[in-house]
Amino acid sequence: MIIVYLTCGSDKEAKKIGKALLEAKLVACVRRFEVQSNYWWDKKLEQNYEVMMIMESVEEKFDAINSIVAKMHS
Repeated sequence: MIIVYLTCGSDKEAKKIGKALLEAKLVACVRRFEVQSNYWWDKKLEQNYEVMMIMESVEEKFDAINSIVAKMHS
């Protein structure tokens, strides 16, 4: 089993990605919660709220998960 972490800019985006991964049976479970993040962006220190996703899957499905996230994530 693997745990996949992903942050999204909104709960709407997180729900959409989570639903797609669940419907494709690439993840068994998706947990979402709001987090406050501090990070560097365009050479500036930023602070924002994001939605953290924690998803359970298996290693064999990671490439397919990554492919869907790359297409859907902002």
